[in-house]
Amino acid sequence: MKKSQKPKLESGITLISLIVIIVILVIISAVTIRGITGHEGILDSSSEITNTYIIEQYREQVQELAREIILKDSILRKRNNTREYGRRNARSRLDKNSSSKQ
Repeated sequence: MKKSQKPKLESGITLISLIVIIVILVIISAVTIRGITGHEGILDSSSEITNTYIIEQYREQVQELAREIILKDSILRKRNNTREYGRRNARSRLDKNSSSKQ
């Protein structure tokens, strides 16, 4: 008697499953590339963020310069007011001394 032949179980990837996997990978890569380079993609967003960051840096520098100018101006005004106050005070003392001597 002949031995009964058992069907071979083939393991491996069939052509259809390989095509399905390739199609899925192509779809995923297309979505990823669109997300990176497309309208409002990562590259557009990063350039917008970079521009916003640069503008904010300039704004902070301008504000710092404005603060310095205001501080220097207030110091100069205070010095001038002190000098003026000293002159007025000295005049009033001279006037008082002159009037009391007469």
